[in-house]
Amino acid sequence: MRGVGLFLNNGDMPPSAEKKSIFSSLKSFLKSRRKSRPKPENGKGDGPARRFFKLAPNSKSITVIFRWLVILVLTCFVVFSPEKYTPQRFLLILGLIAAYFLSNLFLSFMSERAFQKARVGRFLFFVDILLIAVVMYFIRGFETDLYLVFFLIIFVAAMQHGGLRRSWVTGLVTAVLYLSLYLRNNTLESLLDSYVLLRVPFFFLVAVFSSFYIDQLGREVVRRKQAEAKSEQVLEQFKTLVNTIPDIIFELDETGNFTFISDAVRGAGYSPEELLGKHFSAIVHPEELNHVSRNVMLGVLQGKTVGELDAPKLFDERRTAGRMTRNLVIKMLLGPAAVGTEPYIYVEMHSSGKWGFDAATGKKSLQGSFGIIRDMKVPELRHRADKKNGNSAPVNRR
Repeated sequence: MRGVGLFLNNGDMPPSAEKKSIFSSLKSFLKSRRKSRPKPENGKGDGPARRFFKLAPNSKSITVIFRWLVILVLTCFVVFSPEKYTPQRFLLILGLIAAYFLSNLFLSFMSERAFQKARVGRFLFFVDILLIAVVMYFIRGFETDLYLVFFLIIFVAAMQHGGLRRSWVTGLVTAVLYLSLYLRNNTLESLLDSYVLLRVPFFFLVAVFSSFYIDQLGREVVRRKQAEAKSEQVLEQFKTLVNTIPDIIFELDETGNFTFISDAVRGAGYSPEELLGKHFSAIVHPEELNHVSRNVMLGVLQGKTVGELDAPKLFDERRTAGRMTRNLVIKMLLGPAAVGTEPYIYVEMHSSGKWGFDAATGKKSLQGSFGIIRDMKVPELRHRADKKNGNSAPVNRR
């Protein structure tokens, strides 16, 4: 009785134990390596361009590397050019390449955040095109075929949607196009000239360089649109959240006009739409207005020293944090749609200044005020309001 795994009668090994050839072993090894390689999230493998750009940690590094390569190729053009330069022309070419060198050296020390701005990418793109075109002109003069292919590469890079993956194809096609144009007026032997051979890698470099810049600018536009869409979504969620709060949330501009007020104001007989753009005095009782208006209180207290405890509490407050207005009790006028016969209700409010950053001056700038208004229906709060209302000589309601 033969057991599993024993040799067969003819002395042969089982198929799994047969000796494999070198070709089969190599094929199995490559297959196992392919299977063990992690699959990208988009389901596509990493091409040569994608693997190359993984070597650089960020867009700044890639930009600087490309510019170093352009400087190297332009220097080679100068060295291998058959032209005999005058001292003035040679110094001019050397100065342009040196300026390009120093600019790239400066970019090497810039922060990555600067490269995330679209205007920086556009500026570099156009400056690089201009510098390369000017240096090429002073090296060999105006060669129609060379300039035609150079700007054709840039145009195709700007129009194509394949990004860096198609830049290699663009470089190859334009290199073949240039060689065909070159052979119209030159012999085949002249292709072996170093100056001519340098143009083939130059075209590939310009194709990848232009595609990278266009790709970065496109990504920046997409990121900006996504950020705007996300901001709008967050704003809508914020408005929905604010409108579910029973208290009135408001926002004023620098002049005291409402720029936002929540739906809770409908309980006081107003609609948010009718109050937007109106001054806050439209909802404050006339008896209270002079005590809570910043313009009026600044005139009353001008030249006087007021301590922290006696500082006025304002509707259109500009102070923030610990100096903001808290627990200010006022009479709020009811709107035409209010239920009941009383012309006003007591409310308690908190108000704070809203400040932003002015990029032009680098200083803080006032953007208005914002706060919260709470209906004082709770008996204890209503009693406190009545007590404060009976104060004979208040500077401000507390």
